[in-house]
Parts: sequence; structure tokens; C-alpha cells
Amino acid sequence: MVEINSFGGYLRQYEVALKTDRLRAFGISTHEVFMALENANENSGGAYIEKSSSAYFIRAEGLVKNLDDIRQIVVKAMPGGSNSVRISDLAEVNFGYAPRYDAVYPGWQFSRQVPIAQKGYRKAIEAAALQVQVSQNDHENLLLEQRTALAHLLHEQEKYEILLRYYETQGRDLAAELFRSAIAT
Repeated sequence: MVEINSFGGYLRQYEVALKTDRLRAFGISTHEVFMALENANENSGGAYIEKSSSAYFIRAEGLVKNLDDIRQIVVKAMPGGSNSVRISDLAEVNFGYAPRYDAVYPGWQFSRQVPIAQKGYRKAIEAAALQVQVSQNDHENLLLEQRTALAHLLHEQEKYEILLRYYETQGRDLAAELFRSAIAT
């Protein structure tokens, strides 16, 4: 087995949130920022090749290794180089996650993870076995998430039932006492 590729969900990606007021202040277009990011990173990929009953996904990792690498990318070089405009001058740079593919239900997301195999039938069998294991792990994680959410909802329901009992007894008595004292005065 070569690797398992995840499509969407918790696949980490970099997010660059441009500040339009900073772009205007420096006189820089979004196109210039995109070109600077593209030229500094040399990233490619996102395609796949279908062969027989297998799909081979192609993705090349870029040169950027961390958030600071992105922040230090020069968008516009100034004379002397010391006052060059960098991504950090124009945007917030953080980690984000790709949108998940496959099924999305309110409160639940399911992603597709694809094992990538080398040539040969033996590897295809190993890939299928690994896919079964990945599916079982996803199923177990989903069950755990559902149980956790259910336990939280039951706890919230218990709190509301306690409050309701309080207001039905002591709250009613307090309201009656306040009403009596208001009539007496």
C-alpha cells in the first residue's frame, strides 16, 4: 500500500484571508497576490486516471511547509528589498479544512478516503482490505460521535426537567405568595 488519500473533511489546507483595505492601501490586486502565492509554491494536482477497476489520484505537494512560509512570500518587491510587501501585510494566514465530499447530513459529515495501491492484483486485494478497515473505522467513529451527542442531549434534557419541576412547585408557590402580598398592600 502506498498511501491513503482523503478527499475533503479533515484534509488540512492553508487559508489566506485577504484584507481588502490593506490591498487598496498598497495598490495591490488580488491577481497579484494569487500569482505571488502560485509562483512561490509551485503546487499542482487534483486529477485522477481510471484504469481497469482502479482510480489513480494525482496530487503534487507544494513547497510551502508552514504558515510562516506563506506569510513571508513577497507580493511586491520595493526598491532596496527591505520594505517589500509580503502576504502577512495583506492577509490573515491560517489552517483550514477542505469541504467534505460524499454524504453531508445536519450535524454529520462523511468523507471518502481512497487507498492508493501499487500495480498488481495482490495490491488491489490489500487496497480492498484496507478500504474495509477504513470504512469500519469511519463507522466506529460515527457511532462514537452519535453516542457522545446523545449523551449531551440527555444531559440537557435532564437539566430542563429539573428546572421544570422547580418552577412547577416552588415557582408556583412563590408567585402565589407575591400575589397575596401585592393584594395585602
